[in-house]
Amino acid sequence: MSDFRDVMQSIENAKSEAEEVLETVKNKAGELNDLESSIEEKIDELGEVEDTLTRMEELVGELESSSDDFKYIMES
Repeated sequence: MSDFRDVMQSIENAKSEAEEVLETVKNKAGELNDLESSIEEKIDELGEVEDTLTRMEELVGELESSSDDFKYIMES
């Protein structure tokens, strides 16, 4: 009868350990989801920065063109 109790106790211990591992896995999965969301937000922010820089580059080109036009007019 003692062997049976030992086996049952071993099963209970294994079950408890498995539940702890499962909980750890769930927590890590949640952390990974949070990290994924954070990375996606940063990618979106970088896209916005890229768009802003592209627009700034266009504006600089327009200013340079206007400056050249102004110089031409002033020299005429």
